[in-house]
Amino acid sequence: MTETVTPKLILRQAAELLDLEITDERAEQLAPEVQAINHAVSEAAFDLEFDDEPVGFFRALRLQKPADGGDQ
Repeated sequence: MTETVTPKLILRQAAELLDLEITDERAEQLAPEVQAINHAVSEAAFDLEFDDEPVGFFRALRLQKPADGGDQ
């Protein structure tokens, strides 16, 4: 994934897609978390097939290394 999830993006998407108002502070907290999830999903997608069982998605995510390089 090449785009970075910014707090500004979090604020805009929350308002446009969910009709939700969040604080700037919360957007700052959410941005790196959403970025890490997006990265993990993007990486896991290469390990999945259309006909895989749904649990395979979670297994593939679990096998990915955390975006920050820390332990799982």
